[in-house]
Amino acid sequence: MSTSLPVSFTNPWFRRAVWTVASVLALWLVSWLAVPALLKWQLQKQGSQVLGRNVTVERVDFRPWSLALTIEGFRVASAQGDAEQLSVARVYLNAELQSVLRLAPVIDALKIEQPRVALRHLGDGRYDVDDIVQRLIARPSDAPGEPARFALFNIELQGGEFTLVDDNVGATHHLRGLAVSIPFLSNLASRRDVVTEPRLAFELNGSAFDSRAATTPFAVDRETDASLAIPSLDLAPYFAYWPSAWPVKPEAGVLQLDLKLDFAQRELPQVWISGDVAISGLKLVEGGAGVLSWERLGVKLNRVEPLARRIDLASIEWKGPSLSLSRDASGQLNLARLAKGFLPAAQPLSAKTQPTAAVVPWEVRLGQFNLDGGLVQWRDESVRPTAEMALSALRVQTRDLSWPVRAPMPFEVSAQLDQTAIGINGTATDVAAQAELLLGDISLGRFAPYIISALKPTL
Repeated sequence: MSTSLPVSFTNPWFRRAVWTVASVLALWLVSWLAVPALLKWQLQKQGSQVLGRNVTVERVDFRPWSLALTIEGFRVASAQGDAEQLSVARVYLNAELQSVLRLAPVIDALKIEQPRVALRHLGDGRYDVDDIVQRLIARPSDAPGEPARFALFNIELQGGEFTLVDDNVGATHHLRGLAVSIPFLSNLASRRDVVTEPRLAFELNGSAFDSRAATTPFAVDRETDASLAIPSLDLAPYFAYWPSAWPVKPEAGVLQLDLKLDFAQRELPQVWISGDVAISGLKLVEGGAGVLSWERLGVKLNRVEPLARRIDLASIEWKGPSLSLSRDASGQLNLARLAKGFLPAAQPLSAKTQPTAAVVPWEVRLGQFNLDGGLVQWRDESVRPTAEMALSALRVQTRDLSWPVRAPMPFEVSAQLDQTAIGINGTATDVAAQAELLLGDISLGRFAPYIISALKPTL
């Protein structure tokens, strides 16, 4: 009597299915065992090399069947190695299989628990993390290319703490209980379940702050918004932390904020900001001499979408700006010299250059720009005698600005040069301009230092 194996075991399709399932299970097992150890090793090794500090990680857990990653006990030591500069109790990241298919991260949930940062101000704008900052600045950056593509949903930060010890003034600032919740940040077309409502809350030096949020959970787009209002924040107490390497320093300023942050899940998830931002009474100085100041600079935001690279501003109102321009004996402008102080040292170009992808340009729109009561003071030591003059009562008005330019922009400029009225009316684009100049009686003696150097009559 002969026997035969069941048809199911001899069926080629069934054998392939069993082989596929076995392969997936084997891959899961290898990933579950190998990825945590490999990732922990690389985080400690690469982190220590990049930051120049000892980086340690207590535990890494990876679940390949759900693409869930947990990192516990992440710590960055201080420069002396006897304390913690940065620590995070737990980071939980739940990725989606779409991440592999799209070659871009799609994260269903990102939770950061109990991040702690300890910072010390040593005086004169120097901090105990200056060595990290310099290492990061000195690292060669990649050539500009297409912005990174990502989709992050249900972002939460809980129990954050920030401590700043100021040796310069003998004060310690504490920020505790920092809680941040963001429904999503995405520049990919992706719709996921959102259970997080926007929130910002913290306690700063004993003063509690909490934001407001509203949501429409049953609407198709799950639109959510949060509000942030700061009626008047004096910035003077924080100027002691201005980096000493920067050539100009602020002496006064008051910040006003009234912003609204909106989220909506549509074909492409959208995040946008609207509201008002203003800085009043700002004064910037160089070595005690004033460089720039104004009474008030206010910006009204219609809709700013940073992920989509779109900025739509209703208006910019600039009242009472005062600018000091000068040129030294070598012919260098003070603004050009100051600008160099903010730029990192140039890095040598690599011998091999990789082709870069086309960068999506920013789209900028501005409904109206008004500058009123401006003053520009000019001093030129490159001519003899030294030239000094001032442009006062400066007023600039323009509207319908856009970038890329879509239509000519009308503008009006008026000012006083001594007792001489100056007016300019016209239109302009990025490649052409047309203007009409109205100039009253003016004494050429004001320009004698420049005329003398150019006009040399002969007998």
